[in-house]
Amino acid sequence: MIKQEGIVEGRIEGEKALLKSLIEKKMAKKYSAEQISAMLEVDVPEVENIMKEIQNEKNL
Repeated sequence: MIKQEGIVEGRIEGEKALLKSLIEKKMAKKYSAEQISAMLEVDVPEVENIMKEIQNEKNL
């Protein structure tokens, strides 16, 4: 049971990392949150949150 939970957690983290990477690449090409949302088929608020997270990391 614990191993399965770890696998699921790892998969979720991997998907988040991939999504973050894709959004970062789209941001570099100056796409808006709405455009990125449509391209990646992700809700706009989620894209906006990840974009803020990326910008905060760059400001550190």
